[in-house]
Amino acid sequence: MSTSTIKVAYCGDAVDSGKMDINLLAPALLALSNLIQESNKILDNQNSKVHVYVHSDFERGSFEINIEVLRTLGDQLQLVFGHGVSIDDVLSTIGIRSLADACAGITSLIAFCKWLRNRKISLLKLEDKSHYQVTSEDGDKTTVTVQVIKLYQSLEIQRKLNEMLIPLDMDGIERFEVREKFTKQTIKQTIESVNKKERGYFTPVDPELSEEEYETTRIIRAYILSAQFEEGLKWKLSDGSNKFWATILDDQFIKGVDEGEISFTNGVSLKIELLEKQTMNKKGELKVDRFVTKVLEYIPRPENLTLPFFVDKESAD
Repeated sequence: MSTSTIKVAYCGDAVDSGKMDINLLAPALLALSNLIQESNKILDNQNSKVHVYVHSDFERGSFEINIEVLRTLGDQLQLVFGHGVSIDDVLSTIGIRSLADACAGITSLIAFCKWLRNRKISLLKLEDKSHYQVTSEDGDKTTVTVQVIKLYQSLEIQRKLNEMLIPLDMDGIERFEVREKFTKQTIKQTIESVNKKERGYFTPVDPELSEEEYETTRIIRAYILSAQFEEGLKWKLSDGSNKFWATILDDQFIKGVDEGEISFTNGVSLKIELLEKQTMNKKGELKVDRFVTKVLEYIPRPENLTLPFFVDKESAD
């Protein structure tokens, strides 16, 4: 079994006594746990699972939390035989553990978000198998590891990272810190931090979706539930299972209605050619518009039953 321990802390006057509102802390810790698990899934190609445990400590002016991350022996063997990434690699790529070895460029998601500062990425250029050159919308450039970009691409990762930092929105909590493990012989060091001014840099990116449109045409029989005689108004129809509104585009049919050649009573139905247009806007919202492009048949309500009368051909002759 592989184990890694990290220390995170929320700092400020509100936690001066070593106490913290559970309504703030619980969702933030759950988000941190989900962040670690989702990051492990992305970086290790879903080859392993991790378990996250927590216990707390405190010192004046901060609420420090010890996080223990475990990976089972079976999953750890994949790493031994050259597959997967270590727990420490996952945690350091998020930015909640220090790197064992110095690497070029930005190596953590937290550091990348602080560099990007809500700017859009205008270009990603692969420098080598391990690094991208990132160009922001205002022309600023930096080098970022491929692993960091993998995490940044995930909207779920961005959401959980944002939720982990929500306590910073509270008055009296000024800073989130990731701290190095220390002993009596070492000095406590801060590996990474996010202050209240930097909090906004971690708002999840709103994905820009291109507008898309899909069209389908089908022949159906529909009952008329509500007829509208003003130009441009929609008719309410039913196909027997669903009720819907549709615009009538058949000018010949409309003319027959206007001139009184076509009347409507309860039970009248139409055989129609129905065009459905489904559109998705840039916010991902779906909309469906329906149009009757052609009325193929007007079917009045039956007045009499059709019975299977026997016809004697010889008598008829």
